[in-house]
Amino acid sequence: MMLGTPKFHQMDGNIERLTPRIRDACRYPRLKSGSGTVLMIDAGYFIQRECADGFEQNDWQVIPLRLKPLNTFIERFLMTVVVNKPDILFTVNHLGFDTAGVLTRMLEEMEMPFISWFVDSPEFILLDHKLNSSSMAVVPVWERSYLTFLKRFGFNNCFHLPLASNPKVFKKNYKTINYKYKTTFVGDSMVNSSAEWRKRCGMH
Repeated sequence: MMLGTPKFHQMDGNIERLTPRIRDACRYPRLKSGSGTVLMIDAGYFIQRECADGFEQNDWQVIPLRLKPLNTFIERFLMTVVVNKPDILFTVNHLGFDTAGVLTRMLEEMEMPFISWFVDSPEFILLDHKLNSSSMAVVPVWERSYLTFLKRFGFNNCFHLPLASNPKVFKKNYKTINYKYKTTFVGDSMVNSSAEWRKRCGMH
């Protein structure tokens, strides 16, 4: 049943809450089996396509939700939930979550678990926006040293999930390539970028 354009009412200061009608439509049984449907916030990043491929290889249906245009994101998010009834929400680097915690509060009202995998520094992404911590959140992070920060921030269900390559794209071929070392690393320490952002944020 289509509910039309979702509407909000004001509650608890300036934080938008779901109307009872929308809230009830967004509460339904979830995670009833080993696989299900994941709603993925999509900003067009390469790693998001790789994550979607990983979900699908494990028999999960992926429903992409474009992040932009931002002024219609919440309405599109709610309509997608009502129509498709996803089991969980997945995002990278907390994309889609606002500094006021509106999306977080809505997910809590829906009782929908959400996963936010940090593949960059959560310190620069979250800053001091503590309204996004939630008991519904599962927060993996690529670098183990950030776990203390995330727990201090209020994310209790966080763990180390390192970055990796997609074996469908990157394959070993010992017949044609002579590897000098067993382990090869290609990347950037981001030291210079980190220093630049710290300078911009007044963090020294």
